[in-house]
Parts: sequence; structure tokens; C-alpha cells
Amino acid sequence: MEILLSRILRYLNGALEYNSHFKAASFIVSHYLQIRDYTIERMSEESGLTIDEIMAFINLFGLQTFKEFLYRVDVDYELRLSQIGLRMVDTTERDFLSGITTDCEADEFLEKIRSECEQMFKARRIVIFGSHYPSSVAVDFQTDMITFGKEVIDYHRFVDDFKFHEDDFTLVISATGRTLEDLDQNMIDQGICQSHILLVTQNPRLANYNDVCADEVILIKGRYDGMQFNHQLMSVFDTFRIVYFNQFYSN
Repeated sequence: MEILLSRILRYLNGALEYNSHFKAASFIVSHYLQIRDYTIERMSEESGLTIDEIMAFINLFGLQTFKEFLYRVDVDYELRLSQIGLRMVDTTERDFLSGITTDCEADEFLEKIRSECEQMFKARRIVIFGSHYPSSVAVDFQTDMITFGKEVIDYHRFVDDFKFHEDDFTLVISATGRTLEDLDQNMIDQGICQSHILLVTQNPRLANYNDVCADEVILIKGRYDGMQFNHQLMSVFDTFRIVYFNQFYSN
């Protein structure tokens, strides 16, 4: 059975409007490790949602009561930890490097990944900005990182009161630059430049796109057809998961 958190993230990443379902999903993701200690009344009070709105969202996943929802969260959390532990047995930081072609040597690339993982660890949350495919590929990364205690969300333009903060880690993903056409004045006004920005791209000219300067760039090489980039992106996310686990969680 698929982890409930992954299903919620797939809904949240693909959401098209700011409504009660979006607010419920966002609250659960933001409070995932603490939500098992909540009552539905407490969630209602802190989220601003009515009890009926909370239950309407939970019912979408075939869960009939808030108690059943909490049970699933608890079981899924322990299951995910077990899956991560088993996955990491005999897995090293270099296992996925053969699937990644960048502008630097393997050791330099791994050092960059380690440095960015440290930035993720220090950050209050991780914000992902990219097209639909990168958001879909990122779900396993999100699920693991949230299980590790880090809030990871997709950026949505329709959240008018969204604000970036200096303790945010913003992961911008754009192969050629088309996605960055959406990086408009609105995001700058929301404070994206205050955050630590990691750009994953095939186009080195995007490092200073629209006066938004990336703090670090992972430059993936390959044809500008999107397919090679997307394939390598999966390995990049897997490398991040492995390095982060080894650096900040396993001990």
C-alpha cells in the first residue's frame, strides 16, 4: 500500500487552487511529525479549517475517522523509516553517479551535494520550484525528507500570501529556462532572493536569471530534449537522499 504522505504530496504538488483541501494538505505536511499528537479540534483551531473540512479531505483517501487517519500516519511513519533503513544497506553515495553527467568531477560533485545537504539541514523548510515532471520526481525525496523532520513543499503561484524567508532552501529546477519564465516579479516581491537558492539546470546562463542569483548551481549535461535531464534528475534526488541520510540522520 502506498504511503499516505506520498499520496498527500502528489495531491498537493498538483493542486490548482487554494481551497480547504489544499490548506488541510499543507497543514499535515507542515506538521507531519507532530500530527500524531493532535486532536481534530486542535488541528481545526490551528489550521483555521472546520472539522467538516478536515474530514472531507481525510475522506478523500478512504479514511472514515480522524482516529483512523492518525493510525495510518503512525503506521506509515514507522514503515517508511524501515524502508529507508533497508534501502540504505550497502548503498553508498557513489551508487547513482554513473547516471549523472555534470560539469565537474565525481568528487567535486559529491562535495557540492554534501554542502547543499548541510544547507538543507540548517534550513527551516525546503521549497521546490519547477515544472510538473520535476515535482512528480521529487515526491520520494519529499517523503523521505519530511520523514527525517524537514518540511518540503512545492511553490504555488496561487498562494497570494506566500513568503520566502532567509532560512528557506529554495530548489529551482529548469532544464533550459522555460520554467523560469514563471520566475516573475511576484516571486521576487515574495522574497525568493532572501533564501538559499540551488539551481539544477542544463543552461549555465540561468545562474543570474532575471536578477535572481543562485547561490549554487548543479549543471547537468546532455541534449536539450528534456528526457536526458529528467532521467538524470531522478539520480540527483536519490543522491541527495543518500547523502542527507548518512550525514544527518543515520547516527
